[in-house]
Amino acid sequence: LNSWSHVSHLDLDPGQTEFMPPGFLTLKVCESPLFEPPFAHTTKVDYAQFFGFSSVEPAPCHYLDCIRNLISTFQENYASTPLIVNT
Repeated sequence: LNSWSHVSHLDLDPGQTEFMPPGFLTLKVCESPLFEPPFAHTTKVDYAQFFGFSSVEPAPCHYLDCIRNLISTFQENYASTPLIVNT
């Protein structure tokens, strides 16, 4: 954020999410640093996919579908911003 006004954050960890309850994968465009712990984030995400599990093991194909949807959304709307991927 020192060099860019916005940074995209793709959260692909369904068990320890940054912005939503467990079971979600999210895409958020951040305009300021996130210094607080995840439970203290009060901002909304730009896009979310409900995966439904806190681990990838029960549904790996569904997990990949959710990722494809979020990446497609990123490419269509935010491709000019840097992308941080949290796995």
